[in-house]
Amino acid sequence: MSVSNSILVEEKIFSRLQVKETLLLLSLSVLLPFLVHLLPELKGIPMGAILLAMFFAPLIAVRFYKLHVGLLIAFFSPLINFSITGNPKAILLPIMIIQLVVFVAGLNLLGKFKSTLPVSSLIAYIFCIAVSFVLLLVVPSILPGTLPGLFLLTSLLNALPGVALLIAVDFTIKKFQKD
Repeated sequence: MSVSNSILVEEKIFSRLQVKETLLLLSLSVLLPFLVHLLPELKGIPMGAILLAMFFAPLIAVRFYKLHVGLLIAFFSPLINFSITGNPKAILLPIMIIQLVVFVAGLNLLGKFKSTLPVSSLIAYIFCIAVSFVLLLVVPSILPGTLPGLFLLTSLLNALPGVALLIAVDFTIKKFQKD
């Protein structure tokens, strides 16, 4: 195979795998939480937990690109964020990764059945918190010292502003995709 053919094959592979898009969204998934964590806490609650900064890049990935892009963002963004900024806290990494992966899977699934559903991001977020709750019941060592019921309640209540933002962003994306 000639060098030019090899380059064309590599370009097609990179294009199919959406490598550039994945790297761009990974950058966004680090930048946005970093900026949000610069904001002061609200009554001891980090702004990331309130605004759900980690959820926006996966949402964008699922809406514009293939499923694997969203899953890669969901899996790697907490790890990259932690290695660069120290957030989220190390103890939260497993549950955060699980939540983001379930969120992406939920959005993808809802997109297949009801692509115009205006609150699919809300449903996907509730689903990811519910899965976290069940996981904490079954495997409490994933987040030691956490009461699953309290985790469920605080995750939902603290994140109401972030969920509203997710719904607004999701609605805006869907509106532009229709046009």
